[in-house]
Amino acid sequence: MDQIYWVIGLIPDSILLQIYYAFIYVGLISYIGSKFFRSFPFKYIPFLGQYPLLSEVGGVVLISAGLFCYGGYTTEIKWQEKVKQAEAKVVAAEAQSKEANVVIKTKIVKQKKIIHDTQVVIQQEIKEVEKLIDSECKLDPVVPKILNKAAKNPLTLEGDK
Repeated sequence: MDQIYWVIGLIPDSILLQIYYAFIYVGLISYIGSKFFRSFPFKYIPFLGQYPLLSEVGGVVLISAGLFCYGGYTTEIKWQEKVKQAEAKVVAAEAQSKEANVVIKTKIVKQKKIIHDTQVVIQQEIKEVEKLIDSECKLDPVVPKILNKAAKNPLTLEGDK
């Protein structure tokens, strides 16, 4: 079945529409003509006058086939429009994501800088207080404060910048 749709997909849309309209018009003409073929002057036309029911059934079948195919065509066109709209949304989302990625990257760089600066400050404080720590492992009261300060998240101290 997919091969049939693939072959139909190769035919240009304008030609397909002409074929579908031709089915509908030929079916209408055949159906309406079958009503005339039963009347007196047309009754004696060799094939048409003898079998008006065949013309009527053929007309109904052609009308039905034409309307069915035209309905499928219009559905396909609507889906193609929805695909184009979705593709446009994807392009817009990609642009927004690029902008968001830039914002996130700058925020990460800023956070890394805050963490690095805090580490440098704490390391300098440790170097300054290093002399206060003696060989008996007695700590100056400043040392635990510095260690506690080093253990805290500098981002929560500085806020969300």
